[in-house]
Amino acid sequence: MKKQTTLKNITLDYLKKRHTKIHYFGLGFIQIKLTQNTRIHFYTDLLPPIIGKEEIHNHRYDFTSIILFGNLTQETFTITNGNTHIQQDESCIEGETMKDTIGTYCGVSLSGIQNFAQSSSYFIDHTTFHRVYSNNAITFLERSDYKKEFAEVLRPKNISPTCPFSKKVPEEELWKIVEMILEATTKDSSKTC
Repeated sequence: MKKQTTLKNITLDYLKKRHTKIHYFGLGFIQIKLTQNTRIHFYTDLLPPIIGKEEIHNHRYDFTSIILFGNLTQETFTITNGNTHIQQDESCIEGETMKDTIGTYCGVSLSGIQNFAQSSSYFIDHTTFHRVYSNNAITFLERSDYKKEFAEVLRPKNISPTCPFSKKVPEEELWKIVEMILEATTKDSSKTC
């Protein structure tokens, strides 16, 4: 699917037949896992994030993301000396908490802001700290194999951790939202042709 990944190839029927999991990811998007290494994310304001801004984080793997529809903003960060944030391991596994991880105090510095439009893509190394946001985008993500056991978050020291899986949304509702988003993108595409 990587070479031919376009919005034209993504239909509700295709996603329902090929998905391995659909769930609400509390950072503001619906995640549909197609295979172990591929996902489609539907960013929407129909399901607002359960936290204000996505936490600064890195990943257990490298990945490439293609923006199939809409726009996406990414901020990248470096760790600095300081005590404004806590650097902490994160399992990224639904239902699993990192109770034994205390974390280390640090500071953070914004190192870049990138705005990605439809048909653009970006690559992130598993060591890069970033966060992304959009109210209206569809992305296709292909990840590498795991490079490490845990991801890491850089959380402001006065903020309690919030599990991105803590808000459950029924699958039926998620599929209805995906269908609405796909229908809206079809209408938007026909206006520009």
